[in-house]
Amino acid sequence: MDSMGCPLSIKKDRDGDGVYDYLDKCPKTPKDAKVNDKGCWVLKNVEFDTDKWNIKPRYQSDLDEVSTVMKQNPSLKVEIHGHTDNVGTEKYNKGLSKKRALSVMDYLLKKGILAKSLSWSRHWFSKPIASNETEEGRVRNRRVEIHPVR
Repeated sequence: MDSMGCPLSIKKDRDGDGVYDYLDKCPKTPKDAKVNDKGCWVLKNVEFDTDKWNIKPRYQSDLDEVSTVMKQNPSLKVEIHGHTDNVGTEKYNKGLSKKRALSVMDYLLKKGILAKSLSWSRHWFSKPIASNETEEGRVRNRRVEIHPVR
């Protein structure tokens, strides 16, 4: 028991992310990863302009952070998921979502991340996170998501 009468086992934080184990929804968070209040690594989506796959300067620091976390956790692997809005054909958007995923992958490779730590997939417009009926929604759907692999 601590000085307030709480069992010390409740106050354990085995992955060191600042969230006690009994509240942690994502145990084994990578070392030095920024987490939300549930203990899950927060990775911002990288968004793209229409028909583009170049990484905007404003997302480079987010990708640099991913690179840093991966270097500090050499066994960590991530999946890079490319997405598009629904403008254009499925065939075209499959190619575009692949280019977006590979663009992010290439960025991480240039930062020294090993290819064996990275995988990619393309989802074109099959997994929207917002409505494709509005420009704001289409902007959110033109993205790459990065997911840690357990």
